[in-house]
Amino acid sequence: MSRRGLILSSVIGLTVIFTIVVFVAIKFVDSIQFSPPSPAFSTDFAYDKNTFLASVSEITMDSPGDVPRVIILPHHLTASPLIAQGISLLSSKPPATIIILSPNHADSGQCPIVTSYRGWDTPSGRITVNKEILKGFNKSGLVCVDDDSLSIEHGLAGLLPFVKYYLPDTKIVPFILKKDIDPLLINNFTQYLTTLSNKIVLLASVDFSHGLSQPEAIKRDAVTGQFIRAFNYPELLRLSSEYVDSPVSLVIALKHLESLGAQPSFLAHTDSSLFNHSTTEVTSYFLITSGRNTLESSDSSSFTLVFGGDVMLGRTVNTRIKKYSDNSWPFRKVYPLLSSGDITMVNLESPFRSGCRPTDGGMIFCADPLSVEGLILSGVDVVTLANNHIGNQKEEGIKETLSVLSSAGISSIGQGTPYIKKINNTSIAFLGFNDIPPYISEISNVSPEIIKNEISRAKKNADLVIATFHWGNEYSLRSSRQVELAHLAIDSGADVVIGHHPHWVQETETYRGKPIYYSLGNLVFDQMWSEETKNGLIVKLTFSNSTLIEKEEFPIHIYDYGQPALE
Repeated sequence: MSRRGLILSSVIGLTVIFTIVVFVAIKFVDSIQFSPPSPAFSTDFAYDKNTFLASVSEITMDSPGDVPRVIILPHHLTASPLIAQGISLLSSKPPATIIILSPNHADSGQCPIVTSYRGWDTPSGRITVNKEILKGFNKSGLVCVDDDSLSIEHGLAGLLPFVKYYLPDTKIVPFILKKDIDPLLINNFTQYLTTLSNKIVLLASVDFSHGLSQPEAIKRDAVTGQFIRAFNYPELLRLSSEYVDSPVSLVIALKHLESLGAQPSFLAHTDSSLFNHSTTEVTSYFLITSGRNTLESSDSSSFTLVFGGDVMLGRTVNTRIKKYSDNSWPFRKVYPLLSSGDITMVNLESPFRSGCRPTDGGMIFCADPLSVEGLILSGVDVVTLANNHIGNQKEEGIKETLSVLSSAGISSIGQGTPYIKKINNTSIAFLGFNDIPPYISEISNVSPEIIKNEISRAKKNADLVIATFHWGNEYSLRSSRQVELAHLAIDSGADVVIGHHPHWVQETETYRGKPIYYSLGNLVFDQMWSEETKNGLIVKLTFSNSTLIEKEEFPIHIYDYGQPALE
């Protein structure tokens, strides 16, 4: 080939190469500049303009003080005022990022915890995802991306218009959670959350009792509320949809709250009847935030005392325990409430004695020492032995009872020495008196002089005195003798009077500003032959220093010869 032809060929070749490069470059630039961005999800299907505007207009924007780090709130639009109230708590100091946990109502997706990088369009503008935080969850293998599953979840979409309205610059990291998730995954997910504690606020989108009459919803909410207060995660995870629609979301939120050293603070508890006035079928709602930091509030002046009625672990209660092979069986449905007190006290009406023979009859009580597990489960701190049955197994039974209680870390009263416990800056003395024969030599029987002397002496050594009495007539209302002794106790310095023995819930009275509960009735007993003996009362008293600031009363009903449940 001539030199001229060689040059021509080279030019043509370079031209072709240049053309190809330019073509590829143009295509590449086009792909960058003109390919449409990934579309955002829409909240339109979970938005009602009238309800939304009415709700946000009701909320003032005053600073609520400390901004909560965890909020548990509804997602039903019926409860929009509560949604607005909860999210507005963050408006005084908007977080950079909110992690939102929602039920996966369709139970769809490729893994238990589903998420997406796509944003959401709301009436107030687009919410974007904090992709850096989400990448961390993804890399950890705790979650998976599934746009289709996330796009239809109203438990998530229902909150986002409120988030954008109150927190216009906040980003989100959304998760929807299936119903049944391995506890190990729950723990690992929660532990990863703790590494982000300083960067995020956690919202849990949870509704409670579903499709029930209002009375039934109230019963179930009482159970759920006690589990929440006690951080009882195993029991919460067992709850059906009649109690809560996303136990997993609730548990993760509470675990994160607990990791912050906080307590659940109940700001609201209501149901859909507040908004639509129908009580035949309701959904109930809680608004719960992270409350006081228990790691930083050791000087807090408040504490709670919980009192239960007569506990008899022998006779048919004992045979039921054996039948169900569960030493804690009698307390399974009330222990969260009992254990919620700083101090919990009951009247132990049956001695512990090894070798008890199972029986369903008789008036000589004997409890298997193993059944102390129910008292331990219930967080019982002190029992009164000042009653007419503690001597049923004679001196040996009393000695073994004291030994069993001591080994379980449970104190006793009724032997002439008060139990004194200091909580924060307040010392509390518990005294037990028995006015029902037979009297046991080691346990003082009641006389006006004994009452006056013992309470006066205790008052010198304690800020509060709790006087408990075994008194009155069985299966009847209060007697004049009970009133006389109760007033004497308070005149002598008692701050609270608690009564046992009649097996009925009796009247209450406030005397000189001090509460008197003449009888709390049965707590664990096998007297199934009347409504009165199947009913009881658990009392929770909250004090600030030595001042009573709240009284709560929880009726219970006994089923199956010895298992109480909240009414």
